[in-house]
Amino acid sequence: MEAFETAKSELQDSLNQIRELHTKWLAQKQNENLKIQIEELINQSIEDLEHLQEALDIIDKNAVKFNVATKDILSNKQFISASTKTIETIRSNINNPTYASKNNNVKGDKWSRLNEEIERENDQFIGSQIQKNQV
Repeated sequence: MEAFETAKSELQDSLNQIRELHTKWLAQKQNENLKIQIEELINQSIEDLEHLQEALDIIDKNAVKFNVATKDILSNKQFISASTKTIETIRSNINNPTYASKNNNVKGDKWSRLNEEIERENDQFIGSQIQKNQV
């Protein structure tokens, strides 16, 4: 399970980097180089999510063997689901010309608030998971 937690932490770092680049992309009027970087990170993160899901499926089927509590498995499933939604939202945003044109340099708009809320929720989730794992 330790390897899973390490991979999960690395994925969280990637998600944070994607969010940061997305914010820069908006501020820099949809810079094409940033969009390419975001897409590359998203593609890698999707692969990482798929691997995490596969590992979690194995752990779930053998929870007793791996000595993993059901609540931990459910928590990790929620993390994978939330991460997938974050990636889908950002990918949709950067590939939507309407979103791009409406959200150019608009501070505090609904999409900025949505991204901030997603980031805050993910950070809270990761924090709670770290605390649970330390107990």
